[in-house]
Amino acid sequence: MMNIRTEESGIPPLSVRAGNGGYSLIELIVAVVILGFIVTSFASVGTNILSLSVNNDNLAAAVRIARNRMEESVRIGPGAVTTGWNDQSSYQWRREVSVLKSGDEGATLSEIRINVRDDGGLLCTLVTHVAD
Repeated sequence: MMNIRTEESGIPPLSVRAGNGGYSLIELIVAVVILGFIVTSFASVGTNILSLSVNNDNLAAAVRIARNRMEESVRIGPGAVTTGWNDQSSYQWRREVSVLKSGDEGATLSEIRINVRDDGGLLCTLVTHVAD
């Protein structure tokens, strides 16, 4: 009876139409939702990478400032003194000098500490010891 209907209307039987490999609306919605989750996760990873890059740039700039100020302090030697916060571009730096040991023969051991900060707080600290 099904063959007669097929021959008369030209429509293939239901079992033949269902097997042609199409997707249902539910399958398409599920695929779009899964694709949305994947795209969202990649977008958040990209945002995190950019954020880390900016943080690394800030840290590198702070270390560069601290290194330059430390070299300057070591060149000054025993005459280096503690300073307040000094501005340099969008960062601030401070030198702290502490006498750790003063010998009988006039030799002293000093600790020089350079701190660099920005609006978010302390970024780096470099410490060295200088004997004269």
